[in-house]
Amino acid sequence: MDSKLKVLIVGSTGYVGSLLARRLKNEPQIELWTLDRTKDVDAFKFTLNTSQQAVIGDLRKEETFSKISEAKLVFLIAADTRRGQSVEDASNLVLANAWLPSLVGSYLEKSAAHIVHLGTYSYRQGETNDIGQTLYSTTKAAGELVLRYLSDSSTISLTALHTYDIYGPNQPQKRLINYVVERIRNKQPMDLSQGEQEIRPVVVRDVIEALAGFVKYKRHEKFVEAFDLYGPETLKVKDLPFYVAKSLGIELESSLVNLGLPYRPREIMKFEPCHPLPKHYQNWTTLRQALAEE
Repeated sequence: MDSKLKVLIVGSTGYVGSLLARRLKNEPQIELWTLDRTKDVDAFKFTLNTSQQAVIGDLRKEETFSKISEAKLVFLIAADTRRGQSVEDASNLVLANAWLPSLVGSYLEKSAAHIVHLGTYSYRQGETNDIGQTLYSTTKAAGELVLRYLSDSSTISLTALHTYDIYGPNQPQKRLINYVVERIRNKQPMDLSQGEQEIRPVVVRDVIEALAGFVKYKRHEKFVEAFDLYGPETLKVKDLPFYVAKSLGIELESSLVNLGLPYRPREIMKFEPCHPLPKHYQNWTTLRQALAEE
C-alpha cells in the first residue's frame, strides 16, 4: 500500500506555484499532482497531472476530474493579479480567484483533505473588514469565503494565508519593488505616489518554505485557521528607493524619484496585521538581505 501523501498544487505554472512545485518535486514522502488551466481559449479547460496520467477537460465535469477528491493536501496558489475593472478584467479575476477555489473545494468536500489557500492581506486590516482595496483582493476574499463555508459544512479543513508584498527576482507581474529595483539598476527615473503608505515585504523563498512546511503540518480532523505572511521590516513607499539603492550598493540621485502619483481610492496606509505568522516557520528574511544576495 502506497503511504505517500497525495499533494495537489492548483496553479503550478505561475510564479509562486512553479517555485513550490520545484521545492516539493523530490520530497520522498509525497506524490505530487498539479492542476492548471490549459492555454486554450476555453477558460474552463484544465489539465490534471497525477503520477499515473494526465487528464484534460472541462473542470465543471465531475466525471472527468473526480480524482481530485483523492488529494489529501491541496495548495490553492492560482490567481489572476490584474488591477483593472473592465468586463474582461472582472471575468478573469472572478474565474481565477473566486470560481476556481470554490470548485476545487466542492470536489474535496466529501474528503478529509486539508486546503492551504494563498490569499492577500489587502481586503482586511486590523479589526476592520472591508470590501477590498481592489477588485483583485475582493475576488480573492470571495474565494476564501466559499472555502470557509465548505470547511464549516464538510470534513475538509482550511488554512488561509494572507500574503503581504511578495518580492522575488524575475517576477513576471509588474510589482512595486521589482519596478524600483529595475529603475535603480538602469539609472532611470521612477514615478511613485506621495509614499506615506507602509509596506511589509516578504521574500518569496520564505513564502515557499512556509508553504512547504504544511506537508508535515499537524492537521486536525476539522478546523479553519488563518495566518499572515510578512517580512521583518516595515517600510514607507517614499523611502523604498533609497533603501533598495543602499542594499544594492548603488548611489541614487533624489531627482530620479518622483512622488507625484495619486493614491488609489482605497489605499491601505498602515501595516496592521490581523493574523499571526505561522509558527512552523520562523526564518523570515529582510528585503535588504535578499537584495544584497542577488
